[in-house]
Amino acid sequence: MRPRLQSFGGRILQRRLSRVKRPGVDRFVAHGTTQENYGLPYDPVFVFPQGRFSSVAMQVLKEHGFYAGFNSTIRATDTEDPPDVEYQQPYTKIYHDFPLFLRRYPKDRSLFAQDLSHGRPIIIVEHHDVFQERL
Repeated sequence: MRPRLQSFGGRILQRRLSRVKRPGVDRFVAHGTTQENYGLPYDPVFVFPQGRFSSVAMQVLKEHGFYAGFNSTIRATDTEDPPDVEYQQPYTKIYHDFPLFLRRYPKDRSLFAQDLSHGRPIIIVEHHDVFQERL
């Protein structure tokens, strides 16, 4: 029986993520999403879609030279809840010593003050269609 990709914590996912990372970067460059085309500098960071990530994904990103990850929660799908102290840090490094920053939707404004009190940067996220409607 073929293992399912949904087993986020397994070595199978780690190998698959390692294989798809390079083509993903190649597509990024092929589509013209480069500093030369837009004049905007960028760093190799990863924004997890749908608020889901695994500790294995964090390890693969670190192994492939990414600087950090961004997500709306710091709980990985393949682990228990992080200790409360991790929510009081500017970022967490509990997954393979790889930085993970919290991001917030504008509707969560009440959490911005809490983030500032813990020294977290305010990272606001919104879906691309919100910006398309306003152009």
